[in-house]
Amino acid sequence: MKLVSSQRLNMVVPPPQALVPKRDTRGSWFELRDREDRPVYRRTIDNPQQGMEVVADGPGDALRRIDDDRGVRAFFVIVPDIAGARKFVVHAEPRRTSRDDAAKMAATAATYEFDLSDIDKGAQ
Repeated sequence: MKLVSSQRLNMVVPPPQALVPKRDTRGSWFELRDREDRPVYRRTIDNPQQGMEVVADGPGDALRRIDDDRGVRAFFVIVPDIAGARKFVVHAEPRRTSRDDAAKMAATAATYEFDLSDIDKGAQ
């Protein structure tokens, strides 16, 4: 996974969820972390490795997710601009198949980290 681009928007972001997930939590989420690597914001997201987000046809229409067996090409996430946040972290379960069980998926979840100080210098 790599960060391809970023864009600053003037908008209200969704409220945060519990900063630390409950033990044995499965799923996908992103976090913002401070200089000491402590979470300062966390939101669950659709599995970024399952399906693909596409721009809807009409103006004002929301993004929608479609199945794509070729793998994900891109996904979008709205991240708040929080003072003191130094790292953007995505925790993502692997792509699901009908044969996968939940324990196997949780064991192979991946974490991707991006340094926010590089955002204004260009994508990583």
